[in-house]
Amino acid sequence: MKVETNKLKKTVERYNMRNIVDEMGAISIERDNLKKKLEEMNFVNIEEVAEISILEEKIEEMKFISAQEAGRVVILEKKIKKLKAIIFISCALFLVFLVGMMK
Repeated sequence: MKVETNKLKKTVERYNMRNIVDEMGAISIERDNLKKKLEEMNFVNIEEVAEISILEEKIEEMKFISAQEAGRVVILEKKIKKLKAIIFISCALFLVFLVGMMK
């Protein structure tokens, strides 16, 4: 009986070792698959990051252009104020001239 029990123990141990080896193989395959999926996701993320940086550059360019346009608007507003002042002064001088001509 002892010999048979020892044989049974050994076969059970071998069977368990096979299961463990099989499970480890399956785990390593799953781990490899997960690594591949992560690498693919990282690649996609890298592409997305590149697209985002391109968009950020375009936004910066647009901000620069809008800053330039805002500067141009400020310059135009100053010129308009100067023109209004010149027109006002011209009208005032013309009125003074007319009043002087009437006397």
